[in-house]
Amino acid sequence: MEYQKKDSNLDEGCNPLSKCMVKTINPRNNYSHISIEKLHVLIISKPFDWECQEQFLKVILCLQKSGIKTYTNQVSLEYAIKDEMIENYRDKSLIDKIDFDSVHIFEEETNIINRVITLGGDGTILFAIKMFYNTRVPPIISFGLGSVGFLCCFDSSELERALFHCLLKKRKRKSTINHVTIDLVENQSGNDVVKYDPYLQYRARLKVTVSPCCERGSIKVNSSIFPDKYKELPCGSILNALNECTLETGSFNQMFTVDLYLNENFLTRVTASGLIISTPTGSTAYNMSAGGSIVNTEVKAICVTPLNPLTLSFRPLILPFDCKITIKVPEGANDNPFNGCIDGDFKFQLIDGDELEIIGSEFPVPFVTNEKHDPIKSWMNRLASTVLSY
Repeated sequence: MEYQKKDSNLDEGCNPLSKCMVKTINPRNNYSHISIEKLHVLIISKPFDWECQEQFLKVILCLQKSGIKTYTNQVSLEYAIKDEMIENYRDKSLIDKIDFDSVHIFEEETNIINRVITLGGDGTILFAIKMFYNTRVPPIISFGLGSVGFLCCFDSSELERALFHCLLKKRKRKSTINHVTIDLVENQSGNDVVKYDPYLQYRARLKVTVSPCCERGSIKVNSSIFPDKYKELPCGSILNALNECTLETGSFNQMFTVDLYLNENFLTRVTASGLIISTPTGSTAYNMSAGGSIVNTEVKAICVTPLNPLTLSFRPLILPFDCKITIKVPEGANDNPFNGCIDGDFKFQLIDGDELEIIGSEFPVPFVTNEKHDPIKSWMNRLASTVLSY
């Protein structure tokens, strides 16, 4: 088996898997560096938080000094330069040091971005990932500055050091097996700091294919990432979900009916107020709150959890990652449209005759981290410090 043809704008660590490889082999975890002149970095911050915005400006300044092309979204940039934000900054001179003319506003240049930096919590990460909703995602360097940081790999106190080692520091090969090591650097006291060895941790996504009935031909999808807040997507359009795809009525006293198929084999007719199809990453989000199982992120699986099912025998399911789940809305089964939602943002309505096809995506999300020693222990620590601590 071989990897898909490499996109020249992405490094080898970003290579997705072919469909056949999703079933058997994980992506490579070595973190490869791109020369500074070829780096195109997208920076996304939590817009309403002055601390996030100050760190956002520091990152831009750091990358500009190194000659790295920087991109951001309009909202992050607008909030960073608001007077009410600036008056809270510890270093108010940041505004004068940055060349804002060289900061590019990201629109849909997903093919040239090869690194993503997020400053905030899990919501900020999800927002950044949704910009790559139908394609591969570049490695994400995430800094925890929000209320929930289950997905964040670095603390805000590590900002300068992590940027140095993940973007600026030159590497040398340690051996012939693509393991990357880093020269020790000296801190101000002259003592060697611990060796910093970033690598990629992949999180699976779901590929959701939306097929509206023939009468519609296309489906209106609302999302905060679209310029007009919505887009008409044609039949067969693909959306990728890091957390989950959710179906629900939007009303506490209504239910919907759908037919559920696994690998084109009829399983059951579901009548419920909602249905959650989630990844292992999403198993600790809405899925967990609805009584679904918590699944370790190293497990390649899909969780199916009903919300208030009419048939009490329909319990939460855990399915293989390559299992094709088809959800069909039967004709005449529903009096009203009901809602579909992907990662809390891509929202659309379903009517009789519509179909959704869900399967493990060939485009996982690579997170840059320094926790290579024990992924199970890292997962347990994050679970204990975030989800289980509330």
